[in-house]
Amino acid sequence: PAMRHLTGLDDRVHDHVMATPGARLLAHNTALAAHVLMDEARPELLTVATGCVGGRHRAVSMARAVACLLGEYSRAGGYGVELVHRDVERPVLSSRTHAQPG
Repeated sequence: PAMRHLTGLDDRVHDHVMATPGARLLAHNTALAAHVLMDEARPELLTVATGCVGGRHRAVSMARAVACLLGEYSRAGGYGVELVHRDVERPVLSSRTHAQPG
């Protein structure tokens, strides 16, 4: 709740999300899979998308982590990395949106 009005662009939120068990491994595996595709298939464009309910916290943090790792891999692979946060500027969702049904 204290970070509700922040986004994954804020280091405090990003660090919190990346401290979730499995988050770093997921980012690593996602970046590695994208790198292998870029290296072996050589597509002109490859889109890697992350998502969460509001698009402001987890998705942004995970996208940051994946883009950072891909940036490191891209030096060896000779491709560029562009990071776009589609929903980060959307309004904060009400707490009811996150509530479980029933």
